[in-house]
Amino acid sequence: MEQRISMWEKGQNALKPLFGINTYLKKSPLELSLRELVNFRVSQINKCAYCLDMHYMPKAKPNNVYTA
Repeated sequence: MEQRISMWEKGQNALKPLFGINTYLKKSPLELSLRELVNFRVSQINKCAYCLDMHYMPKAKPNNVYTA
């Protein structure tokens, strides 16, 4: 399998736009559960194990209770 680019090696500046989008979406009327589902799917598409693990944890809560 081809080695993927490490976002940590390329610097945090590459992540700033992503965090900006997330900040914007937090202010939107989209429910947290939908935002997390989208984040999880994007992580699957990008094949990012770190992000998949990070976005999987809220789904493991009892009764799928989400808190902001």
